[in-house]
Amino acid sequence: YVICVTSDDGAHVYIDGKEAAARPGLHPPQKGCGKPITLSSGDHEVSGTFFENGGGAFLKVTYSGADTKYAEEDLPSAGFKGKCDIPQAKCSCGKGWCSKWYYNPNGVAVIPRFPDVEKLSPQEVKDVTVIGFKNVREMQNMLKQPGGLRHVAAQFFGTLSIFAGGQYE
Repeated sequence: YVICVTSDDGAHVYIDGKEAAARPGLHPPQKGCGKPITLSSGDHEVSGTFFENGGGAFLKVTYSGADTKYAEEDLPSAGFKGKCDIPQAKCSCGKGWCSKWYYNPNGVAVIPRFPDVEKLSPQEVKDVTVIGFKNVREMQNMLKQPGGLRHVAAQFFGTLSIFAGGQYE
């Protein structure tokens, strides 16, 4: 299987705790694909990180392999373990992707890479069906942030169910 992430600005995708795709740094929408990986049939834990420093925003995670007949498709999620919540907000269910959003995680400072959010609480939590935001307006609408997105970071969590295991190129 090949996992890809297209982002503006930086993003990383992990499967079963190992990096599967990355496009780090400050940049306009750019795609980064990992090397082909072997995935057994069954469920695999997926997580990712994303940040946006300002200007445009874009985030899309795709995969290809036997389950997709080798066509690149949006990475689906069979759900996520545990709860997707913060004290102020909770996701309504365990379907899709759990996403946690941090506004101004470095204060007003520039975000040159994904910030350390371990000691922060996200301001919003959303469950989304697809990680596929084509522009900043789509992110603003989903987050109900009409004034723009500047200095934002996000994490997402979910489970990828593989039906046809193996290594594919």
